[in-house]
Amino acid sequence: MDQKVSRLIDKDSKNVRFLNGVSQIYPILKEYLKYDDTAIPEKTFGEYYKITKLPDCPEDIYNISNFNPKLPSLEEITSYCNCACIINPNNPTGEILSNERILDLIEKNPGVLFIIDESFIDFSNQKSILDNIKTTNVIYLKSLGKCWGIPGVRMGFVYTLNRDFLNLVDERIPIWNANSIAEYILEIIPRYQIEIQNSYQKIKENKRIFINDLKDLDLKIFESHANFIMIEINNAYELQKYLLENYNILIKVIDDKLIRLTINHEDNNKCLIDKIKRWKNFKKN
Repeated sequence: MDQKVSRLIDKDSKNVRFLNGVSQIYPILKEYLKYDDTAIPEKTFGEYYKITKLPDCPEDIYNISNFNPKLPSLEEITSYCNCACIINPNNPTGEILSNERILDLIEKNPGVLFIIDESFIDFSNQKSILDNIKTTNVIYLKSLGKCWGIPGVRMGFVYTLNRDFLNLVDERIPIWNANSIAEYILEIIPRYQIEIQNSYQKIKENKRIFINDLKDLDLKIFESHANFIMIEINNAYELQKYLLENYNILIKVIDDKLIRLTINHEDNNKCLIDKIKRWKNFKKN
């Protein structure tokens, strides 16, 4: 499986390890880092919190762009943290850091370990940073289930030049680490690269239309470089309950004022907007 992934990304298989979903790597990262000072974005995928000292070290949270300017920037936080997690684009905010900024940080901080997760990069207009990784202080992660829309199959990989970390991965991952469906998909997926790229473009277009239609609801919509958008809305949990109980629609609630909506087919997007409008009208009455 390592060789199949390496052919897909055009990398030496000795630096690639297939994962039964990217979630398989987090306990290994936790063991490897031994709770070193690990910086993560203020709002990000929950598994990253588990490899940090949070909540005991709130100073290990950084601001990606302008979401919370009171927090230190990534440049500031790398001056005192041993490790920095860069989820690019970030989940659930959709924020993105330029490759130039990331590579500059890596070059200027050789003693800092950078964990770069590009699980949603294909939904952005930015090229992957993978081909620019030349040093041992980078661990690159990617979920293949997310970018191909087949999360239940459990596929991902880690790429790094860090031999110590790869040795630990080899010790912790079982010898039979993939199901036959995942193996079959990796064999046939190179034939469908044109269709996959077309699907990314379709999602980007659907996102543009979705955001434009959402503006009618007078909501704060955060710029997103992924296949989801984050929205500020009051009583988010109440909206979640309303949509689930009345229409069997489940949305992701980040907190009581923030939700994340995934980009879907255009008809489904319009349907969701209609249901949110109904909830807002229901609230007024």
